[in-house]
Amino acid sequence: MSELEIITLALSLILGLSMAQMLSSVALAFRARHECRPHWIPLTWAVSIFLFHVQFWFSVYDLDSIVPAWTWDWFGPILLLAVLLFLSGAVILPSRERDLAEGLLGDFESHGKYALVPISFYLAAFIPMNVRMGMPWVSAANGLDVVLVCLAGVAILTKRARLRTAATVLFPIVQVWGVLFVWSSPGS
Repeated sequence: MSELEIITLALSLILGLSMAQMLSSVALAFRARHECRPHWIPLTWAVSIFLFHVQFWFSVYDLDSIVPAWTWDWFGPILLLAVLLFLSGAVILPSRERDLAEGLLGDFESHGKYALVPISFYLAAFIPMNVRMGMPWVSAANGLDVVLVCLAGVAILTKRARLRTAATVLFPIVQVWGVLFVWSSPGS
């Protein structure tokens, strides 16, 4: 087994657990749809977080061409990024039926919005990681990360429903634009 295969296995376990948690939560919410009011805001954030999981998972395979040697100073930050993704995926949607009593939006207001904290740290941590992989500090990828951190921050901190709605609508639009046009290289 090569170093990349071992590293990919560790990261895949972390990401796979998180993705399974999110998918189980969606299934739980669907099964309780008559007792629990579904809402598009937490589901939109869950889809965005899920997309980051998939994007990260595929980008790991390209890292072998960038990383000169797999040492802890490379693996540690990449492992931290995977853990941040795990935390965001584990918190975004309720995982127990009793947590669905207040509906998906109520749970998001109480607990789920805090999933946006680790996803914000994930995006912010990618900025120095991009630089380490050869990207300039001022780049489209780093600028996009800053925009997404700001949008997540608005969604976490605001009490205004219209502002949270605007941030929730803009975040996946900016994210998909980034996936399609900006983050085409592995470290982005």
